[in-house]
Amino acid sequence: MVKKLTLNGQWDFIADLDPKYHDDTISYPIHPFSQPDADRRHWKKVNVPGVWQKYGERYDIFEGVCWFAREFYVDMAEFSNARARFGGVNYQCDVYINGQHAGSHEGGYTEFVLDTAKYLHRGENHIAVRADNRAATLKWPPCLGYFNYGGIHRDVVLELSDGPYLADITPKLAAALKPEFITELKSALSKFGGASAASGVVNKLAGGALGSLFGGDKK
Repeated sequence: MVKKLTLNGQWDFIADLDPKYHDDTISYPIHPFSQPDADRRHWKKVNVPGVWQKYGERYDIFEGVCWFAREFYVDMAEFSNARARFGGVNYQCDVYINGQHAGSHEGGYTEFVLDTAKYLHRGENHIAVRADNRAATLKWPPCLGYFNYGGIHRDVVLELSDGPYLADITPKLAAALKPEFITELKSALSKFGGASAASGVVNKLAGGALGSLFGGDKK
């Protein structure tokens, strides 16, 4: 069973006006904004998903580092696995669960998933996200029709499950052509959504090369 807990809604938000100072691991071995006991009395209440250009006129053309934080409740006694799924955070981000660094991601328009089970506990939990949209030579510049938005601009969902889950598949076509591999892969995928879903997954991963072996249509 998989239970999905949306983390969309109201978050606390603040712009870090001195990220170089706060990122100094000598002065701050643990970033103060990432911690559950951070003083958020003067943080702004904002809606997620959203971009900080819509949070106030002062952020209209702001490029820099901003922090988002909120609390949420979960009963981990019922679940053994937990994954935080972010639809998109522009551009580079770090995610903290209960003050511990759970992972990072670069790419403002690509979904990413973090394994968060070991950071969660039963009851109230805390999540903080550091978002950085500063321009760099390898990032798209805010010109030629592209605007450099910043923030958590797509859904955030916590997925809880009480059993094993399929995290990823890396098909190798040479091995995949062997009948025993095909049988094992079909069996494994079918457990997570049936033969039809198995066909669809493999079709996307292998560009249709394996999907037809399961009776699926090539895309």
